[in-house]
Amino acid sequence: MKILHFLLINLIIVNTAYASVCTDYLSEIYSSQYGKKIELTQKNNEHIDKLEDYIGNRFVSSVVYGKARIRGLDKRQKTLNYACLMENDKKPLWGYIFSD
Repeated sequence: MKILHFLLINLIIVNTAYASVCTDYLSEIYSSQYGKKIELTQKNNEHIDKLEDYIGNRFVSSVVYGKARIRGLDKRQKTLNYACLMENDKKPLWGYIFSD
């Protein structure tokens, strides 16, 4: 029984999506869109919802969303919300920043 618990915990840890992957992905997208360096840094309140379904012909394993700070658009940092669809919990497929 202890081995089963150990394996289950390892599978959860290995297959966990990380918000830093999403914020890095969104930073790259917005930097190329605006033609200057835009940096998103995550805050501590990320949420991961397992979806494990197909959207169109692409498999989406989870949805990561939370709050991040954005630097590079204005002189001040702004806090915003973001969402990211993840393929296999490690590769972002799509991301969006929600303005307040």
